[in-house]
Amino acid sequence: MPVPFCIGVFLWLVYGIVLGALPIILANVGTLAPAGLILALKLRYEG
Repeated sequence: MPVPFCIGVFLWLVYGIVLGALPIILANVGTLAPAGLILALKLRYEG
C-alpha cells in the first residue's frame, strides 16, 4: 500500500510543479516526506 500511495503523491507533486501551484506543491511535499519515510523504513525492516 505505501508504494502506490507514494507514487500517487509524487505524481500530484509533479502536477503541482508543472502548474506552478504553490498550495499543491506544499501539500504534496508535506505528505510525501513522512510517506516516503514510512516506505523506506518498511522496506528496510520488513524486506
